[in-house]
Formats: sequence, C-alpha cells, structure tokens
Amino acid sequence: MSVAYLVDQTGERNAQFVGAYARAYAGERPDHRGASTYDIIHLLASVLTESGADRRAIRDRLARTGGDLPAFEGVTGRIAFDTHGDVPAKSVVIGTVRDGQLTLEPGQ
Repeated sequence: MSVAYLVDQTGERNAQFVGAYARAYAGERPDHRGASTYDIIHLLASVLTESGADRRAIRDRLARTGGDLPAFEGVTGRIAFDTHGDVPAKSVVIGTVRDGQLTLEPGQ
C-alpha cells in the first residue's frame, strides 16, 4: 500500500520525530496522521514566525512555499504548494502488511 509516511523510514529528521513522539506518547509509535500533523504544525510555526498573525500574510506566505520560497522539508517529505494550493509532488512510500504489521518495503 502507498502512504505518506511509515515509522521505519530512514533519516535524521525521522529519527528525531520518532524520538520526540516516543517521549510524548510512551509505548506508542507514530503513523501517517501523527507525522502529517507534526509537519503541518512545524510549517505553520515557521510561517507565523516569519509573517506574524495577520491572516492574509499567513495565507500568502503558505502559498509561496515551494514557489518563490523554499519548500518545507518535513518528516513526510517535501511540501511545496502549486498555484492551486495542492502539493502535487508529495512523495509516498510503499509498505507491505505481513503478519498484521505494516512495514516499509526495502530500497526506499
């Protein structure tokens, strides 16, 4: 199956996220919902820091992410909005369910 995030992904950004999640939610492992929420909160925090609390400035700054401003690099991958507000180049990972567990397919 294809998903935006699997906990077994490699990389320092994911390792930091999984560690923070484990500290906050003892005994739990994050899934795509937690990872996506984590990315959105961090993206919004950076936008608010740069643009302040003005609603129009926030909207405009978000719309420029991945356009004339750098894309946001999150645990779920790169977030870059197109002119329609979509993220068409969002990466996905392929996982396989074996023995009731969803695991990352090798080579990703």
